[in-house]
Amino acid sequence: MALTQAMAAGLLCIGTRHCDIPEVVVHGKTGFLTDERDVAGLAEILLGADGKLRDHGAMTAEGRKHVEQTFDIRSQQARLAELYSGLVQGTID
Repeated sequence: MALTQAMAAGLLCIGTRHCDIPEVVVHGKTGFLTDERDVAGLAEILLGADGKLRDHGAMTAEGRKHVEQTFDIRSQQARLAELYSGLVQGTID
């Protein structure tokens, strides 16, 4: 939840490939990801982020757009309704 809020606020996000984080942060498009416990990879991203911070406008805009399209309550509600409908109709196992 914190990452979606940060991206909605226009912040550059860096995370690990853990659980559902890659659904929120799309590496190289909406932020940066590294493997869990990859200290060298995280350091590389953080050190490289300094230069990228100057030009992060497109990435943070893409992050906000991704959050608005994917995690908006209306779109989530519609997706959930589709799932329930499919379960009731027997088209989803």
